[in-house]
Amino acid sequence: EAPQKGREREFYQADFDLLGSAYVLADMEILAVAIAIFLSLGASKNDFILYLNSRSFMEQKLEGFGIGKKDMKTILNLIDKQDKIDEPTFMKLLQEVGIGSSVINDLQSFLTKPLSPAADPYFTRLFSYLKNYGIDSYCQINPNIVRGLDYYTGLVFEVKEKGGTMRALLGGGRYDNLVSSFDSKLSIPGVGFATSDVVLMEFLKEKGLIPKVKPNTSQVLITVLGEDMVPSCVEIAKLLRSNGISCELYPSSNRKLDKQLKYADRQNIPFAIILGPEETQKGIVKVKDMKTREQKEVKKEEVVKILKS
Repeated sequence: EAPQKGREREFYQADFDLLGSAYVLADMEILAVAIAIFLSLGASKNDFILYLNSRSFMEQKLEGFGIGKKDMKTILNLIDKQDKIDEPTFMKLLQEVGIGSSVINDLQSFLTKPLSPAADPYFTRLFSYLKNYGIDSYCQINPNIVRGLDYYTGLVFEVKEKGGTMRALLGGGRYDNLVSSFDSKLSIPGVGFATSDVVLMEFLKEKGLIPKVKPNTSQVLITVLGEDMVPSCVEIAKLLRSNGISCELYPSSNRKLDKQLKYADRQNIPFAIILGPEETQKGIVKVKDMKTREQKEVKKEEVVKILKS
């Protein structure tokens, strides 16, 4: 597949899985993680929606329409690809499967109607848990979500951008028989999903959710004027950090003071603490304001108060 928006030749994938439970509560837990990812990134309910369905529910519905087992996989794959093809092509491909026009009409009618949790006992139970967790309003049952992989056995879901045309931001579902397909002696139910850095980054860009990262968050640079001064500098760093002041030690002990101060300027660090043998002997430090270039001598025990004032 050629590189395109939301799909590149190389990407990082993140997977979230819950193994060992076939309970509906585990499905709710994995959906809660999916929603929490987008909320933690700063997205709101107006930015994304989680569409969900059940493969077992869909198989029951297709069987109810008179579709046999041999055609079921083909039709589910067509439903999965529906958003990539136009309606006439979709109808033509359904006809090529060999099912009657009345069955096709029933299927089309079913796929275009919204479903409520009352459509199936599984959905009823799942949505009661989602409501208890306070995330039911982020979720919607969508009969067109089937996921193309054959190993899904129950819940299937995708998160999509509201009002957008981007592919699924993440997707997954329940795969209770996947482990046993590799080792018949093992039966470990599972549910999970995967996402990638590429689609998430595209989403964040479109929504303006990428934070402006400061090149440096340190408030104070502690100059290191010789190897003998390292213990005293470390002591000051510990004091500042324990009082909630972000600081950093200059990463070398053999640079002249002016070079260390230029480093503070380049990194936009507002204050520098100058601590040499003379200051140590006096029991003081020099606090330099890198903007005004003013500096004052301060007793060690008062440095936190001065920097916070």
